[in-house]
Amino acid sequence: MLHLYLLEKEKLLMTAKEYLSELYAMETMLECQRERYRECIDCATSTTIPINQVKVQSSKSDNGRIEKYMTMAADIEQDINQAESDYYNYKYKLMKLIQGMHNTHYMQILFKVYIQFKSVYQASKEMDLSYSYVVALHKKALKAFEDMYADKMIECEVQNRAAQ
Repeated sequence: MLHLYLLEKEKLLMTAKEYLSELYAMETMLECQRERYRECIDCATSTTIPINQVKVQSSKSDNGRIEKYMTMAADIEQDINQAESDYYNYKYKLMKLIQGMHNTHYMQILFKVYIQFKSVYQASKEMDLSYSYVVALHKKALKAFEDMYADKMIECEVQNRAAQ
């Protein structure tokens, strides 16, 4: 509880936009991990010989290479599984928070921008509202989210700081 008090006092509280944008950051990290996984699999299954290797070598070194990259891929796969679990748990949590808002337009804009990763412009077209109105609505929705869930954002800030 002391940590929460200190965060409020020092104004280290993250904004609603930062809090909601964590999901996109998690998605980006997952994509990076998936790409690393594919690269490891490609390296393990590659049949080409590196340019700097002129000598003919036995398959033992190939097995070492294959084993090395397959082990790395297995480790990355475990990380991906954990990251996916964290991602879907956080996504579900955000969806529940957004659904808890009392204004349907606020729910729509926050859902489209922070859960579906659409731009405010795309959201305005889908909502059949003017872009300038949706920009203003987005700002109001973020403010309402911040007011409603400040305690959740403080909790997230404490967890992020503890993880560092």
